[in-house]
Amino acid sequence: MRGSPGGRRCRGFGIIEMLIAMGLSVIVMAAATKFFSYQVSAMRTERVRRGAQMTARTALNFMVRNLELLGRDPQRVLFTSLDTPALPPAIATASASDIHYRTNLSEDLADADTLDEWEDVTFSVSDGVIWVTRGVAAPLPLTDGSQTAASHVADDGLTLTYFDGDGDEVLNLAPAAARASVRRIRVSLTVRGGAAGDDSGPSVTLSQDVFLKMMLTRYGGFGYAYVLRHFVPRLRRHGVSEAAIHSMLVDNPRAVFSAG
Repeated sequence: MRGSPGGRRCRGFGIIEMLIAMGLSVIVMAAATKFFSYQVSAMRTERVRRGAQMTARTALNFMVRNLELLGRDPQRVLFTSLDTPALPPAIATASASDIHYRTNLSEDLADADTLDEWEDVTFSVSDGVIWVTRGVAAPLPLTDGSQTAASHVADDGLTLTYFDGDGDEVLNLAPAAARASVRRIRVSLTVRGGAAGDDSGPSVTLSQDVFLKMMLTRYGGFGYAYVLRHFVPRLRRHGVSEAAIHSMLVDNPRAVFSAG
């Protein structure tokens, strides 16, 4: 039998070398799988965020555009005003989560009623959906409430705040005089990703790092209470609901630490 040139014999991989190669392959595959899973999760989160953003923007613009026409009364014969204090207010009923108002959109001066389309309107929220009702017609969904919806209105997600001519908030809207005094309405809308009742959507958990001496309050930093003292109040100022804040601070961390 002839040997290899130079008198050396060709050897294959040994058992140890094969085990090392297999271990490296497993590590690389695990890293690739983790990276792929992260990319899929990031794409899903972005898709849900865009859906919620589009729902909120569309619904809010629609409501604001219609509320701007509240109380239109060219003839001054329908609703209360400085000249006609005995007439009823344009806002029939109102609360922090719904409003029923009337207006006169006709360009015909002889038309002095609120019987035409979009002249008797109610906005309300229930089951994660904003509903709009025209007169005595059946309510129509302004946002998607199906089981496959990309987003839904959060609990207490629609908040209406009423102000009078002096900028003071009108709290008791039961008296007709209080509703007649409303001159400005602030609409706040909170939309979450996924269908109502779907807990499989992306979750947000707040955390912070304090790893340098200069980050302590003693040395001029924000300290360990930055999230609670500064960031959470900022979320409230931007209209984030208390339910969403509770989920970020309590429910989602509990789910992370209790996961088996």
